[in-house]
Amino acid sequence: MIMCYSLDMSEPFQFHWKFRELLEREGVTVYALSQKLGNKVSRPTLYRWNVEGPNRPDLVALGWTLWGLKQLTGKSFQVSDLLEYGVKDDLDTETKAWLESDLSRLGEFEPYDWGDEDPETLGSPVEYVSGKGLLVLKEGK
Repeated sequence: MIMCYSLDMSEPFQFHWKFRELLEREGVTVYALSQKLGNKVSRPTLYRWNVEGPNRPDLVALGWTLWGLKQLTGKSFQVSDLLEYGVKDDLDTETKAWLESDLSRLGEFEPYDWGDEDPETLGSPVEYVSGKGLLVLKEGK
């Protein structure tokens, strides 16, 4: 997936350009699509979209591209098959991987063995304060 940002990277959003993945999934080549589209969308534009994504995609070009894909595959496609909107986040790679992991089988595993320790007595208590987040409470408070 190609990430598309503004030139100064200042916007709090990002776009995921999925053109290459869509072509691969459907078994369509850029050459075949450009042949189907004729002069509606130029071959250099399609190759650039396949390699680096668009800076500012033209809606008419997107429309013709979706039409050409339907002609080649017999399937209907939406703009969301080519372009996905998302909000930037500052999570590190490990956190993202953990959050996106499949935890559906977690119940199949035995609970963690804490030994003689009571997990409820470990660490410090915390409290959520709106506007501040989690605060670690000191003893005696």
